[in-house]
Amino acid sequence: MIDIINYTPKSSCIELIQKFYSLNTLEYEIYEKFWKYKEIDVNYIVNLLENRERTFINRSLKRLLHHGLINREKKSQKGKRGFYYIYKLTSLEIIKEKMRLELDDFYSSTKNQISQIPQL
Repeated sequence: MIDIINYTPKSSCIELIQKFYSLNTLEYEIYEKFWKYKEIDVNYIVNLLENRERTFINRSLKRLLHHGLINREKKSQKGKRGFYYIYKLTSLEIIKEKMRLELDDFYSSTKNQISQIPQL
């Protein structure tokens, strides 16, 4: 969950998020695209990252969704059956609050584990 080992005070905002959630290279590449485009669908991401397979992109989007870094909205296709998803960047205020809460949980859990280390 939290990768505090690789954190440096000079990390950028997006690098901090990457390290905090241990995002892999593809997840990081996709997440970076949201900072530029704000709202995109899978096909657009596939076109942007033409050397990546769609299945890996979908898997990465699911992880970003799981972490709450992006949201998705279901849209119906005009004049056709079916639907597609538009992915959007989660508000930075929401992400910051979520990170604060997770960091507090991590700190509390770690502090508790330290107190349970048996004395030698």
